[in-house]
Amino acid sequence: MLLYENVRGDRMKISDFIYRYPTDGWIYAYGICRVRVFVNFDERKVYAVLTALKENHGTSVTNMIEDIADMLIGARKIPVESILIEHEASGIWNRQDRFDLVSIDAEGRPSWEAISVKRVLQLCDCGEAEFDDYHRDGGIMEEIHDAINGIPRIGKLCYSEDPEITERRIEIELNQHSRSEIKRFLRTGPSERELAAYIKADMSLIAENYAITKDEYICFAELPIGEGRVDFAVLTGRSRMNVFLIEIKGANKPLRRKNHYAAFRSDIMEGYDQLIQRAEWCSTHYEEVRRYMHRLREEMTEGNRPYRAFPGPSYRLEVDPEKDVNIIYVLIAGRTTDDRADSHKRHLAENTAGIDLRIETWDSWMNKLTRR
Repeated sequence: MLLYENVRGDRMKISDFIYRYPTDGWIYAYGICRVRVFVNFDERKVYAVLTALKENHGTSVTNMIEDIADMLIGARKIPVESILIEHEASGIWNRQDRFDLVSIDAEGRPSWEAISVKRVLQLCDCGEAEFDDYHRDGGIMEEIHDAINGIPRIGKLCYSEDPEITERRIEIELNQHSRSEIKRFLRTGPSERELAAYIKADMSLIAENYAITKDEYICFAELPIGEGRVDFAVLTGRSRMNVFLIEIKGANKPLRRKNHYAAFRSDIMEGYDQLIQRAEWCSTHYEEVRRYMHRLREEMTEGNRPYRAFPGPSYRLEVDPEKDVNIIYVLIAGRTTDDRADSHKRHLAENTAGIDLRIETWDSWMNKLTRR
């Protein structure tokens, strides 16, 4: 690790090093990235810039950003309060350097916000030369060389999982809506029907925020529950199965009315009441519901696809059919107009519902997505 004390005129940079991080890759057990730590005394903040390297053949910084941050903090390489900036140097895929502020929520889910190089230079209080082509820096290249030579390589390529799982994962990723596409779609103010059609075309969207592990889930659309149905359902988990029953409403109106009561809009209340009704039925018919959910899961393993079933890469869930199931009710509806006020209103409604209920606006739901 290279430590700086005004050696290169980088008044604010306190460290610059190549970091090796363990991955679950099939060929490379480790990845590498460049880490630079800057202190902005005016703002009293610390910025950690994680740079993706062309020489990295392990899992990318983007796909492991939250884990890399935890490891760096645990190894005391960066302070706990560090603000993360992900950096992709210009190259084949992008003509200019790309920077993103990275936020990690309480559940460990990262989100990215693109910022300009000018803004990065202001935050880090450094010159433009800081992000010149690193291949011209002999010290950095020597560190990269040493790091690569120290990475153990598996001599023989072998699958760490069933090829069927790998094939399904690739199939899902090739047909996914990108984050930018989803944002553009939400900006059109889609109706409930338009949103339902959009999600049915890529049901990994509805699983991404609720699957207990990334690949282990089964999604259904228009799933009958009692005398009604829910728009979507997600089965996931291990040992005890988690069942998410999801109602959606349009993204063409705010979550709350503008009057002094700031109550939920009528269509949002309709979705709320629908979930309460489903919950009451599930409570009084619990054993029937439990067997029903496991029967749906078993049908998937037998090759059937009921109710527009969408299997995740690893859809043969490791759950015990004799154990209880956890039922979680989710309402996704409306747009955020005042983040704190909307969040407070959602929190009150969740706590007074008497069931395990989660209420999201399409904006808060969007912020939890991890895809790029």
